[in-house]
Amino acid sequence: MRPVVLFLVFSVCQAPSPGPQAADPAAPDTIGPLEQAAARLARKGRFDESTRAYRRIAALRPTSPALCRWQVAIINNTLAAGTKRDVVPEIQRLAAFDRTFAEGPARAEARDTCHRALHDLLGELVFIWNKEMTRGCTAFSWPNWPLLEQLFHEFLADFPDDPQAPEARRQLERLYELQRR
Repeated sequence: MRPVVLFLVFSVCQAPSPGPQAADPAAPDTIGPLEQAAARLARKGRFDESTRAYRRIAALRPTSPALCRWQVAIINNTLAAGTKRDVVPEIQRLAAFDRTFAEGPARAEARDTCHRALHDLLGELVFIWNKEMTRGCTAFSWPNWPLLEQLFHEFLADFPDDPQAPEARRQLERLYELQRR
């Protein structure tokens, strides 16, 4: 009896990619369902996954007027996850989007909405984190002082004429005094 050697060769064949195609106006919008999925993930407490989904959406539509709304959702996810250190770069990214909207051809409504969202988030974080730091709360300790300082400077740079700006300047100066002690 002769030994028989049998060789099996498996291969995976794929059709060549047709390359980039023009957007079909009749094609369904993929952003809406992705945005709903990202919001659903956040409601379930899966903040990291939700953030990745919003980043993916923003990458798909980098010039969308909804970019600011997606970034606000990312900031809320980051806050909900409890990582204050990660919030500061996200706020700075929102501020950059706000400046882009102010200079670009975005609709006035989208521009105003983004600016208000930045103002509300930044103002809230600056004043709340300052209270936490100066009133002895351990949630935000002195090693995180540079983060708060960055937020104060961002607030004062973006909203120098805001009614809360004088209070922000006083609080920042008080923190400088506490730091010198």
